[in-house]
Amino acid sequence: MARIVVVGPGAVGGAIAAWLLKGGHQVLLAARTQYAELQVATPSGELSFTPQYVGRSEQTSADWILFATKAYDTLEARDWLSCVDPTTVKVAILQNGVEHTRYFKGMIAADQLLPVVVDLPAERDQAGHVLQRKTGQLWVENHGLGRQFQELFAGSAGVRIEYVESFAFAAWRKLSLNAAGAVSAVTLIPAKIAQNHSAAQLISDIVRECMAVAAAEGVDLPENLPDEVVQHYRNSAPDSINSLHADRLAGRQMEVDARNGVICRLGKRHGISTPINELIVRLLESTR
Repeated sequence: MARIVVVGPGAVGGAIAAWLLKGGHQVLLAARTQYAELQVATPSGELSFTPQYVGRSEQTSADWILFATKAYDTLEARDWLSCVDPTTVKVAILQNGVEHTRYFKGMIAADQLLPVVVDLPAERDQAGHVLQRKTGQLWVENHGLGRQFQELFAGSAGVRIEYVESFAFAAWRKLSLNAAGAVSAVTLIPAKIAQNHSAAQLISDIVRECMAVAAAEGVDLPENLPDEVVQHYRNSAPDSINSLHADRLAGRQMEVDARNGVICRLGKRHGISTPINELIVRLLESTR
């Protein structure tokens, strides 16, 4: 069994930590706020553990360190690397966006870095209490480090690892889904908003801008992706709330840049107009 540090045990990080604990691994949580019990309600039952923690100034041995923080917390969160041996630890980055390794280059050797695309619908109603709505899917490239990561979740009922030939393709495809979730964050209406024709058109426009920028970055996404994203939200539980929406409701900082801002930033680099995503960014930033 592996010894694993999970940085950022919020909704996604908390669920990941619980499934690793259930799998028999030794898990240490790295968090600003510590809680006495980790409870994750899942489709296959409730997981409950008394978590162990590692302090920012402590030294500990670890086979893996998993970063499950919000993208905007990466610069601060990476300080937790000082707790482990950076020359041997394997680093998995479970975040939204398409810039997973951006802030780790130069700190960790490339062959120790594993970017991970995450689709794990989970919501946190209070510290240590997580609702996981369905089996999580994590996508990694099919190489040595990716296969070692898959072994961490062998036999898990709540997390499934899938291999991809191109991480960039998987990340941009997931970004199209996350970017469209901003419609709920702006309107404060959960996934059922996709049933509305005008909202569905807006979702499609967001995705098309994402696809144009992805193509300029060398990633060709399927032409029917806008329809797929709309259908994804229509198939979701009507009351399900994505993390951007949840953060706005809770008054927390929102991951706007990693979801929609990056489309605008990279679009400008390539001379591609992204007016819908720019409007979304301005609207959400105005609510802070």
